[in-house]
Amino acid sequence: MESLLKTAIIEAIMIENRSLKFYRAMSTKVDDIRCKDVLERLARKEEEHLESFCNLYPGNEDDLYHALVKNNIYDDPYYRSLLNSIHGNSTEIDILRIALKEETACIECYSAYVETIREPAIRDIFVQNLEETRNHAEMIEEECERLIKPEGTRRTGAVPDSRWDHDYCE
Repeated sequence: MESLLKTAIIEAIMIENRSLKFYRAMSTKVDDIRCKDVLERLARKEEEHLESFCNLYPGNEDDLYHALVKNNIYDDPYYRSLLNSIHGNSTEIDILRIALKEETACIECYSAYVETIREPAIRDIFVQNLEETRNHAEMIEEECERLIKPEGTRRTGAVPDSRWDHDYCE
């Protein structure tokens, strides 16, 4: 069980670290202040997740060092392709669509951990992170809606219902 714990937490550290770097890189590519703020808030949330997983890690510092320092988004084919898909003509909507892809990939990964991990304490950590990641996706979708829809036609209310049609960024 300890091996599964270490593996799951190291994987989560690597995911959060890549997401943090990804959002920081993305925030430098937008001009819209509110869109930039969304990306910077997401980076801060990823930093909080990263710190919490680092505090949970029961393994040695070398593994932690590798996960934090040697885990470069530009070496990861998925993140490299996401970042390379941004070009001079990319709009804030394009960038948010890419950010939504990143969150969706994280949701899929954390969902797989939630489905396979049976140890309640470990599983609860991933359930919480999965829910927060879903909230990140909703935040991105709300920002897409703000940028796409005119002021009077936007949905009102707090967090959108999970059954809501999320076609703004698709």
